[in-house]
Amino acid sequence: MSALGEMVKAARAARGLSLEEAASMLQKPVDLEALRERYRPTIVPPCRVCGGELSIAAIGGGQPTRWACGGRVDNPERPGYSMDAPGRWSNAPPGTPSEYGPGGHYHDSEWVDRRQGGDPSVIAILDELIARRARDAVASFQSRVAPWMAACFGDAIASDVVERCDRFVEEAIELTQSLGHSAERAHALVDYVYGRPKGGPEQEVGGVMVTLAALCLATGCNMHAAGEAELVRIWIKIDQIREKQAAKPAGSALPVATERRARDAAITELTATMEWYAGLVEGCRRLGTSGDACRETLAADGGKRARRALLAVRGGAPQ
Repeated sequence: MSALGEMVKAARAARGLSLEEAASMLQKPVDLEALRERYRPTIVPPCRVCGGELSIAAIGGGQPTRWACGGRVDNPERPGYSMDAPGRWSNAPPGTPSEYGPGGHYHDSEWVDRRQGGDPSVIAILDELIARRARDAVASFQSRVAPWMAACFGDAIASDVVERCDRFVEEAIELTQSLGHSAERAHALVDYVYGRPKGGPEQEVGGVMVTLAALCLATGCNMHAAGEAELVRIWIKIDQIREKQAAKPAGSALPVATERRARDAAITELTATMEWYAGLVEGCRRLGTSGDACRETLAADGGKRARRALLAVRGGAPQ
């Protein structure tokens, strides 16, 4: 069966189902307008001999429906009355061929409906699917995230690809962490992925969507409902999110300064300070007695700087 045939079969089977169930049956991209044309009600043309109305001549048996002229037209001499069409029955002039043979009115008026009529129930489903597709195109989830990004961060941060990558990786790791995925496995995958050639963004986005849907199926999560709920939640937390963004270390992938990073920075500062202090002490010593005043000043000023750096490493309050 062709792809279109499969879609037609799905549309027929969709009768009596909810719109969501009907839509789920059409998994492949479908030309809904073409299907609608296929199932639209039949428009019977007028008789091509006399312009009169055609009537059903043969139907059923798995054969196309055949239409032919009924042979009645308006009587111009008696308004409101009909009469046999020219070439039919009593109006046929002598020598007219049989109306059922070539050249006969009945024969020549025949029209064949190979579509065998429309299906209003299928048309109703297709109309709703077409309308839904149009609504989705206008108001997709992605398009509804855009105004929140602009309101919360502004265009510069919203369009920063590096920042967006950082936050996406953070959320992906938090999701897998919530499901018991270990840090060791995550680190192993980072090494594996970055050891291979990079892919194309469009295909990788598709892979993210598919694998997220598969993960949600495995865990019983509704990805669409979760996304809608989160979008509602973050709209009412814009101020808190802005504060967190403002406190983010400049140039760091991390959303906040961690305790370890702060301690590392303090140790670096202490090392630099002590090297500076030791260098000055050595310089004063080389001056001999003339450097005594310099050493006293250094002890009062440079010593305070060194003590502040040491207290920062120990976690005490600077004096």
